[in-house]
Amino acid sequence: MEKIILYGLGSGGRCAFDMLSTDKNIDIVAICDSFSDEKREYMGVPIIPPHELSSYIFNRILITSIYVTEIVDVLRNEGINEDVITVYQAPKILADYFIFQVEKWLSDHGEHTDLVKQSVYLAQKPPELFSYERWKNIYSYLVAKGMFRDCSNSRVKLQKSLLASPTNDRDTYMQQFLCLLDKGDCAAAQRKLDSIHHHFPDKDIDSIYMKSLLQLYIGGTYNRQYVSELLNKKDEQFFELVKGKSIAIVGPCVSKEKLGEEIDSHDLVIRMLPSLKDNSDSQEIGSKTNIVYLSAYRLEMMKAEDKELLRLKDIFYVFELQKEESEFESITNGKSRTMLFEAKMKLFNGFPTFLQRILIDLLTMQAKSVKIFNFDFYTTKAAYKSSYSNFSDSEKLAGVGDNLLLNHAVFHDIASQQVFCKRLLENGLIEADTKTREVLKLGVDEYFDKLHLAFN
Repeated sequence: MEKIILYGLGSGGRCAFDMLSTDKNIDIVAICDSFSDEKREYMGVPIIPPHELSSYIFNRILITSIYVTEIVDVLRNEGINEDVITVYQAPKILADYFIFQVEKWLSDHGEHTDLVKQSVYLAQKPPELFSYERWKNIYSYLVAKGMFRDCSNSRVKLQKSLLASPTNDRDTYMQQFLCLLDKGDCAAAQRKLDSIHHHFPDKDIDSIYMKSLLQLYIGGTYNRQYVSELLNKKDEQFFELVKGKSIAIVGPCVSKEKLGEEIDSHDLVIRMLPSLKDNSDSQEIGSKTNIVYLSAYRLEMMKAEDKELLRLKDIFYVFELQKEESEFESITNGKSRTMLFEAKMKLFNGFPTFLQRILIDLLTMQAKSVKIFNFDFYTTKAAYKSSYSNFSDSEKLAGVGDNLLLNHAVFHDIASQQVFCKRLLENGLIEADTKTREVLKLGVDEYFDKLHLAFN
């Protein structure tokens, strides 16, 4: 039996404890926490300060806190060998805990011992049988397990259950609003938004975001008056850079087409940071880069590795999550900003993935045109450049979950990402290369069929 000590007792630590305490091969001998004086035990397990670690026999210390760097420094000071330290990243904990909870529920409602078969069986039930949260569990579990042929039907039931749910709070109103947008019922979405404003009149970033998002689904551009109060000096600088410009966004997929000349013909070319590590043929992907978007996860990696890619001249960096301004200045050459709505972006049943975040941010700034290249929306299992993570390469995504399917099941809705971009394409707000356009023309059922062929 492996003896482990958990370090951290925040929400991630408690989720990790719940999961690991059910494993017969693991013995949690203690929980280390900087605030151990406030509480001496948790569920019968002692909570100890770092200086007491030396009095315990253990095989491994599992860090469950987001303050990894600081904790590793503390452990070093206590003479702990780094070989026994393992980091259990917060997103991975949440993803694993989601599966843990869903499988526990599936086991309790078991017609089948095979939990995947059980989820498929439950997906055939009428929508009124389960609550919205249960349908979300069933649908998300099917996505996580790659059972795409059963996803479309359960997603429809998820939507029906949500729209039939009582609207007692703002979050439910917002989820229903996003659901109606996803279904393409913009008139009903407008009525729902009016109801939100009636019941919750306070004007905040959520209401501004929802009003702006509706404009994209209807086909209008963002009205700048919706967001002008949110813009700071760095946003204004970025606005002046992109306003009235033709923009190309280059994605992670391998392209055998010679698109480089067309990509470079745009006024501005946007790439994600991993692209800068590629040695791909410039005839395929072009050589021009003006703006680089950087996810929070990638930022943490790049701060430790390849720091020179964060200091390239004549590059405007856009970060996914809010950081202290001083941290930006120390990382980049000073030309940087964070995405508008950076922590508030939502689509139906989850958060946008990175392309959708970029499009929402970029269309705020009144570009003349936006064209996306080399995105396949995961319909090809192993078509990604080596510098990007893909569905079959879980090690590169150690901080997110077992794989990208699980990531999309827990934090995003894989179909919502395709539907959103499809709406933008139909409304003339974006253009796409031939292969990307083919995927965006698919209906939800057809899209799930494509995913099924790619992963089964």
